[in-house]
Amino acid sequence: MLIPKFCNSLDLIQSTPLKDPDPEKMKINVLLYQMNKTVLKPMKTIMKSFIIQQIKC
Repeated sequence: MLIPKFCNSLDLIQSTPLKDPDPEKMKINVLLYQMNKTVLKPMKTIMKSFIIQQIKC
């Protein structure tokens, strides 16, 4: 099962602190965070409902 691991890594991205001394890394982190809010959250929800559907079948 690869999917739970995938969801866990998404959680890891979400919980990564944005405080980083390196400005470049900071930019990437902020980008990741923005992307996470717009892309990964909905994707995670879709994945979860997809998994549930698979189990129901």
